Amino acid sequence: MSARPRPGFVPLIRGTAMLANREFLEREFGTQAFEQVLRGLPAVHYEPLHGVPIAHEWYPLASMMAFIDEASRVFSCRDYHERIGAFQAEYDLHFVHRFLLKFTSPLWVIDRGGRLWSDYFNSGRWEIVKGAKPRTLVGTLRDFAFINADHCRIVTGFLERAGQLTGAAATRVVHTKCVAAGAPACIFEGKW
Repeated sequence: MSARPRPGFVPLIRGTAMLANREFLEREFGTQAFEQVLRGLPAVHYEPLHGVPIAHEWYPLASMMAFIDEASRVFSCRDYHERIGAFQAEYDLHFVHRFLLKFTSPLWVIDRGGRLWSDYFNSGRWEIVKGAKPRTLVGTLRDFAFINADHCRIVTGFLERAGQLTGAAATRVVHTKCVAAGAPACIFEGKW
């Protein structure tokens, strides 16, 4: 799906996402997969992404999404966006953190993740609240400058896997409202 960034602003993402994509592709599709996907990109997206990804650098989010969309196309993987989101949760939440997560809840980890959002993206802010029913939550992403339904699929996969890493294996996240579909904010509802 084509992205519509808000006028006059370049949405950026940290290089850790690029590193996670590289590792995921190499594990799932072989050592040449990352380069194969890069070579399929138009020059406008290839240029900022080629070379060695650096974790703390900023990259255009439109280029990263073009890369992810191309990987989905090249490897005929319809659920690629959700799978890369889940993998990024595992990649970002290193082994030591995963051990500590076992002593928390999905609400705790998603709330903390919402506070760290600006470490990975240069726009958007999260509001996380307990849901009306026990073991539920509602996350609202506001003011995110990159309007793209496929990016929301990645966020859904990330949130669901992050919740599962707390030991709540039955964690499910549903993206109930999307800016790409005309809503004023993206809303994600989780239960575990």
